[in-house]
Amino acid sequence: MRDGMVARSARWAAVAGTELIPLNVAEMDFPTDPVVVERIQRLLLGPLTYSPPYTDNDIAGAVVDHYRREHGLAVPRRNVQLAAGIVAQSYHVMRELLAPSDAGLYFGPAYHSIPDSITAAGARAVAVHLDPWTTPAWDVAELERRIVPGTRLIHLSHPHNPTGHQFGLDELRAIADVAERHDLLIVSNEVYARLTLQGRHLPMAAIAPRRTLTITGATKSHNLAGIGGSVMFSHDSELMARLRSGTRFSLAAGRSIQQAALAAAYEQDSPWLRATRDRLRANQHRIAAELRRCRAVDVHVPVATYFLWLRVGELPEQADAAQVLRDGCGLVGAPGAEFGASRDFVRLAVAMTPEDVDMVVARIRAWSRYEVSVDRAAPVLPARLGARREPFPARCTGKDVT
Repeated sequence: MRDGMVARSARWAAVAGTELIPLNVAEMDFPTDPVVVERIQRLLLGPLTYSPPYTDNDIAGAVVDHYRREHGLAVPRRNVQLAAGIVAQSYHVMRELLAPSDAGLYFGPAYHSIPDSITAAGARAVAVHLDPWTTPAWDVAELERRIVPGTRLIHLSHPHNPTGHQFGLDELRAIADVAERHDLLIVSNEVYARLTLQGRHLPMAAIAPRRTLTITGATKSHNLAGIGGSVMFSHDSELMARLRSGTRFSLAAGRSIQQAALAAAYEQDSPWLRATRDRLRANQHRIAAELRRCRAVDVHVPVATYFLWLRVGELPEQADAAQVLRDGCGLVGAPGAEFGASRDFVRLAVAMTPEDVDMVVARIRAWSRYEVSVDRAAPVLPARLGARREPFPARCTGKDVT
């Protein structure tokens, strides 16, 4: 698998010539949904011309039908906008909605584009602490306290990157209530929504349709990182008209291949997608079971995404959890610092083949921290007992991961 992936994947190319296993980037190591592949291949048989607007060729209709079928949402087709990529679309939204004197809230730790898109608009990004080991995972009172003069919106990652936390009904209602009281917009990045591995995803738009702007796509759920494409919609027609008016030259529209891929992905939950979710869940649990046997390693297994979020204790001075994991068993994770977390944290992306999962398990079992006699259910760190820890320190910038 490694040899074939080096030419395809930047993360595998980065470890070429070593025995390292890269678990630091959010992409899958198995083939894309054949339904999507067939649709793209069909398109490639003809001229690659400029495609008709997606509202005319009804690509937007596939998205609208998906949300009606799966979530009971009635999104006007004219309120759907396709773009070339989610990150670019997020930055465009923040530029249009925020001024330098404004502020935006987000739940930290967070994938860098969440706070960075706010600060790129000249506004202030204000973090609300989220801890997936505690119940509740975040504090409504803190969300209220973080609201400062000029706060305009809440930038939500749902499901949450990097922890995989899935915001439940009560949490979404609490966010909607705060937004209503303080007249805030909720920008909800839901790119991992269809990788909900247990239960069903509940969109923010189902709770606060007029206050929610949803940004999503199929890059994560259908392994389309190399193609891209994103979807944005809201029930608020005036908001969509405002955002669309500034995009002609500042935000690339979804191209024909991206449109074809999105249409195929949203037409149904294919057998491939259902099987992929089962595979990801099995990967998470198998690797987590081994990590829980390791001394001073606490593992959060989320119900969405293909992540594991680790907290590692007994760290040497000047070393972080990612370095300890790399040096100890040759696994490359995304350091907590990439998401604004402390050095104790590391994120692993485990969307890999069974053969590579076997290799990961073997590496963990050979780690000096591995303790065969440890009860897998036993708490390793106080966080497993529901203790609330201090908020994450100020965000520090590192290399670009997803």
